[in-house]
Amino acid sequence: MIVTKEAIEHIESVEKDAIIFLGIKASGCHGFEYELKLMEKSPPSAVDDCADVTSAYGWETVQADSITFMIPKDQYMYFEKATLDLHVDGFNKYLKWVNPLEASQCGCGESVTFFPV
Repeated sequence: MIVTKEAIEHIESVEKDAIIFLGIKASGCHGFEYELKLMEKSPPSAVDDCADVTSAYGWETVQADSITFMIPKDQYMYFEKATLDLHVDGFNKYLKWVNPLEASQCGCGESVTFFPV
């Protein structure tokens, strides 16, 4: 997984030493949606204390400067070749995934379909 310098700076402007949960959930018109949640506590208690963030298979962690990303091991394959980038559209800024495993996106960009892995 690659996190661009711009994305790192954007996240660090909100939360220094952030711990972020990344996941994929069934949602939207194209089937799946990326999840990105800022966690309150450091691992492993962050995972144990957050009832809606669980993994039966354990965790992969990715370090990008001061940011720690926690990804369920059974979902890591969707993030392994992906890039998290900061997208600027006029006055709006948001984090956007560039992922070669995406087969398509819905019109609003909220949900995606993946190629089989």
